[in-house]
Amino acid sequence: MKTLKLFSMIIFSYFFLNFNISYATDSKIYIATRYAYSDLDYIDCILKSRKTLEFLSFTINLDHDEETDDNGSGSAWGRRGGYVAVVRCLPNKSTVFFAVSGLNPKKVKKYANKLQHSFSQ
Repeated sequence: MKTLKLFSMIIFSYFFLNFNISYATDSKIYIATRYAYSDLDYIDCILKSRKTLEFLSFTINLDHDEETDDNGSGSAWGRRGGYVAVVRCLPNKSTVFFAVSGLNPKKVKKYANKLQHSFSQ
């Protein structure tokens, strides 16, 4: 659980630093996180992440890492309207994290659930 909280904080910072998300100051931004276990290697996880994002109509118009980070992990991400989704592959931990952010909490939750479900199939 501690890992999930830390991941949520990292994703929250990541959205603002990398995607220049700007909303009115009185708007609330909602973030939903999910995770799944996976035995995919890094490249297969990234490819499946991209396909899943595209299947759910998130445009992959932002760079994604073909190479792993120092800890063997990496991410794929995309946008859908005012929503941003990130899939973080952690093959060394056999885990995949999903995060979605946006202004409507019901849509954020729906997109996070669909992302996790579609990836896991």
